[in-house]
Amino acid sequence: MSQNSELCRLAFGKMILPLVPSRLKRRVAMGIYNHTSPSVQGIDIVVKQPGYKLMVNTKDLIGWNVFFFAEYEKSTNNVLGRFIKPGDTVIEAGANIGTETILLANLVGDNGKVYAFEPNKDVFNRLKHNAQVINKKNNVVCLDIALGEKDGTIQFNVYPDDYFNSGMSSKYHGATDVVDVPQRTLDSMVSAEEISKVDFIKMDVQGAEPDVLAGAKNTMERFRPGIFLEADEHVNELFDTLTGADYTVYVIGDSGLEPIDKNAIRKAETHTNWLALPKEKAT
Repeated sequence: MSQNSELCRLAFGKMILPLVPSRLKRRVAMGIYNHTSPSVQGIDIVVKQPGYKLMVNTKDLIGWNVFFFAEYEKSTNNVLGRFIKPGDTVIEAGANIGTETILLANLVGDNGKVYAFEPNKDVFNRLKHNAQVINKKNNVVCLDIALGEKDGTIQFNVYPDDYFNSGMSSKYHGATDVVDVPQRTLDSMVSAEEISKVDFIKMDVQGAEPDVLAGAKNTMERFRPGIFLEADEHVNELFDTLTGADYTVYVIGDSGLEPIDKNAIRKAETHTNWLALPKEKAT
């Protein structure tokens, strides 16, 4: 598909979607511009929204969602907006292209700080461009390393930058290529960067969540941050780690936060987002 043809489809989609019933919008958008199709090359484009701008590629899953629907995960954004305050220090593990990074930077304000970690080099370049060039956020520190259970070098599975979901690159899941990337624990990063507090940790690291928590024990004990994570794998291990550190765990659903216990873990669906709060701060 030619670039002109893609641009026409994108423009038509933006024009027609406001007229489509909500339940059909995604199906119609995919019918007009199927970003997963091998014939789609993708267009780099700056999407402007109230309070921020974002450079996306329309072939990428996140870019496609941002272009057509202004955001990627509404429920995630709602939780972040509720629990992150001006002046906070936030750790973002697996920042991708910066969709939530810019939101986090806006939430913490000029007196706060966001440390955004993204080990995929191609994705990291987009993250840094979005945070520091387009949005000129002086409160964002972009780091092209992985957070994990120990300091060192790990093999990281990556997809090419024209893959329709580059966010699936991960420490454990197979992909089209394997590269060496530096890994640090959050505890050692807090020490090295002389971070005086950590109010919130957001992670989306494709199965490496237990590793990030293992390397953040001191940080969790010292600062008692709120923690947002994707509980897609290792759910029993994640639950035991969090509750063992005196956290209360909530499932993030369409209707809000629902506390869960050990028995409910067996019933939890995959691809579930969790919020963990220290018991002394639990809602």
